[in-house]
Amino acid sequence: MVGTIAEQILEEGRIEGEAKGRVEGRLEGLKEGKAVSFLRLARLKFGEIPPGRVEQVRSAASGELDIWLDALFSAEDLHAVFAARNIH
Repeated sequence: MVGTIAEQILEEGRIEGEAKGRVEGRLEGLKEGKAVSFLRLARLKFGEIPPGRVEQVRSAASGELDIWLDALFSAEDLHAVFAARNIH
């Protein structure tokens, strides 16, 4: 009986771990999609993006990417995009 209880606990832990991994993977994919979209739109509007800014975008948090994406539409230059703070 101990083996059965231990096996059940291990299986429950495995299932929880897989579910957590799927959620984390989706969030990371969403963040990556925002970064790719931002870089594409920024290049269309402002031309080539400096490598340091590209790296900044790729490592940014999802919320920061949201702010920059919103700012991209009204910003006069790339500096203004990165200077933007939450406008909501």
